Amino acid sequence: MWDGLSDGIKPVTLSRFPKGYSVYELAISPQGTRLAAGTRTGFLRVHSLTDYRGIENCPALFEVYARPSVDSLAFSTENFLASAGKKGIITLWSLVEKEHVGQIVAHEGGIMALCAIGSLLLASLGADGRMRIWDLDTLKCVHETDVPPLPKLAAVTRLDYNPTTGLLIHPSQTGHICIYDVADNFKKSTVKAHEGDFVAVCSGQKGVITGGIDDMKLCLWSTDLQQMISKCTVSAGILVAAWVGAEHIFTGLRNGSSMTWHVQDNRLSVLQT
Repeated sequence: MWDGLSDGIKPVTLSRFPKGYSVYELAISPQGTRLAAGTRTGFLRVHSLTDYRGIENCPALFEVYARPSVDSLAFSTENFLASAGKKGIITLWSLVEKEHVGQIVAHEGGIMALCAIGSLLLASLGADGRMRIWDLDTLKCVHETDVPPLPKLAAVTRLDYNPTTGLLIHPSQTGHICIYDVADNFKKSTVKAHEGDFVAVCSGQKGVITGGIDDMKLCLWSTDLQQMISKCTVSAGILVAAWVGAEHIFTGLRNGSSMTWHVQDNRLSVLQT
């Protein structure tokens, strides 16, 4: 983890995994007291944080094998974690009891993304072309819908929820953002965001960011996704985009490099590469 984006700041190594244990997914709990990491081998590890900060090589709070893989993670509370992978099953973990407390057979095939909607609902996006919403009390599906073709790099597809606007969003292979209004029975709409494939979406205080794989564009949208505010072209396809605080954005590119950005006066400017 990096404690900021300034030049010269060194990362803190929270955890080391054996060779071949590629980390496929990371998730931070809503209040920043937990960090979970899932690997392609199905190894799941959780560390404690203090105000979103970790300690060098700190002991794991919890670790377990959740085979065959952990491709998706989502915290609904500080001590309640959902994981999913290639089997299409969601496993629910209590970090207090340090064991799994429930399972949902959610999709045929793998699960590409999970996203908590508050503490009571969980969204899952499946390789079967369906999005489903689960009640975490009853473990029943309360809503489902077909989705457009998922991105080609489906394993890094994101689901994101903004509690302020009540919008749940995910990208698509067609370049459209799929938008669901949670308060209006998940009423669906779409906005054309990119020319071609994209996987990166993330909501923040100053808007929604999207990053294209094919068109290599980083776009900043209004929080309601009705207006594009700013757009920049980068050197390679964007695989991940995330807000760092209220005014900075981190992007990971397909060529293995990364870029950080500053948002000021509704404009994107490069902070460092």
